[in-house]
Amino acid sequence: MIHSRLSSRAGAAHRRRAAAAAALVLAAVLGVTGCATPPAGSSAHGAGDSAGEKPLRVAATTPIIADMVSQVAGPRVEVTQLIPSSADPHIFEPRLSTVRAVANADVVFSNGLLLEEQSMQRTLEAHQHPGARHVVLGDSLTTAGGYVLPLVEQANLDTVWLGFRVEGRKKDGAKVRLRFMDTDGPGDVDAFITGTFGTPERLLSSRDTRREALLPQNAHTHLSWAFSAAGYYSVHIAADLVEESTGEVLEPLAEQVLHFAVGVAPEHYPAEDIEAPVTLLNQGHQDVTVDLHSNAITLTGDSEVDPAHTVIDVPPATLQLLPADPSYRFLGRPQQEVYMLHQAVLGKHIHGDTDPHVWLDPNNGVAMTKVIAEALAAADPSGRAEYQRRAEAYEAQIRDTATEMQRDIDQIPASRRKLVTTHDGYGYLAEAFELEVAGFVSPNPAVQPSPRDLRALRETLRGLNVPAVFVQPNTTAQTQDLLSAADDEDVEVCTLYGDSFGPDIDSYLDMLRANAANMRSCLGTDNSTPHTPTGKDRRA
Repeated sequence: MIHSRLSSRAGAAHRRRAAAAAALVLAAVLGVTGCATPPAGSSAHGAGDSAGEKPLRVAATTPIIADMVSQVAGPRVEVTQLIPSSADPHIFEPRLSTVRAVANADVVFSNGLLLEEQSMQRTLEAHQHPGARHVVLGDSLTTAGGYVLPLVEQANLDTVWLGFRVEGRKKDGAKVRLRFMDTDGPGDVDAFITGTFGTPERLLSSRDTRREALLPQNAHTHLSWAFSAAGYYSVHIAADLVEESTGEVLEPLAEQVLHFAVGVAPEHYPAEDIEAPVTLLNQGHQDVTVDLHSNAITLTGDSEVDPAHTVIDVPPATLQLLPADPSYRFLGRPQQEVYMLHQAVLGKHIHGDTDPHVWLDPNNGVAMTKVIAEALAAADPSGRAEYQRRAEAYEAQIRDTATEMQRDIDQIPASRRKLVTTHDGYGYLAEAFELEVAGFVSPNPAVQPSPRDLRALRETLRGLNVPAVFVQPNTTAQTQDLLSAADDEDVEVCTLYGDSFGPDIDSYLDMLRANAANMRSCLGTDNSTPHTPTGKDRRA
């Protein structure tokens, strides 16, 4: 489904507040120790120190961060990029070479804000050496004059969209475990994730109470829920804080009963099983939330409700037949009827509440450069003057690039400055240049759009009369349906770089310039050539 989000002025307020904080001493934030890094035998961006000293060894997760670090570091530093330029950082799984690079590094730079896949985050946390520094740029951004945006998801659904969420943080290296204790109802209940290509992964089930769902702190995930029979259900759910590496219970957190009316009138939920007054939950985005501040399980999202007083409506319209696909066998036989609260957004995607794509605003690029320079200087004090000199020169290049981008975007008529993209990753770009994120197919670049997504996409394209849809170059192979929809509506498909580089782009500044040139070409009225167009309707 197309999610709509209008670019607000929230970012400007964030920047004003962040500017006041820019005078803070960065070293206080960068004192966080952590992952160690880089590589024996892997390609490095930097060479050895010309004075013959052993170079500082640095690892950087994404190609964008690796390029920025290299620009500041110069020849004193050996920089290893952990995620290949062609890979999606949201789903990239660490390799043995990744572990070696992290274990050998003096400094590791990551984006944070749950951009990198969980296994990458675990690798960074587990394989550091004593004294190594792990600098999480997303966490340090506001100390250097940058800002972050909330990640807002809106779903106009005819049923509730019910996920899992963890609010707050208690202990490093810990996760929250959710379990079904027991279920009272006429049938079975299953909570599962529907993967990128429609393959389900069962998390919790009334058929097997040993199953559990693990969530990072300050994260949430989308779920599908299946009920094997109509009727009223009480689902007893428990949450514990557990050690990520061992599964040992660190702290029991909370227990709560969830009430579902499945295929029956929710207003007739048995009064003896629920506390009055009763609230009916039948639409919007809601999460079963483990609040680590209060050690409670609540229902949060579009509305804030107490689960002890709430009935979650699973209406008769959710009845469907199970597909013949063997991967759904855990729910029953093919063609068996089940009631299904759909996940609405396909893809196994756990993320936080902050948009992690901070670098797409050049102002944040300047802030990241400041953080990088201070971190390198803290690890290599004798190189401080050189790092500072290189950082100032690079910051000037970023500002000059932002000016070039603004000139390109100024050529786009105000009514056409609308971005429709495959995923929600361009809020910072919109904030920086007064664009409108008019719609996107899914929050995750690795997600294949569903038929409902594509119907909504066509309606959006018609309603807004946008001339182009934008896709990332490293995801176009997964968006053939999107390309077809755009072709049917006579809408051009153009490239917009987001999480990584492409065949013709290998630097942060080139990526920014290409994005502005492509937007000018595809949204403007001129006949200039896009930087790297894609799709059926390529311009010459």
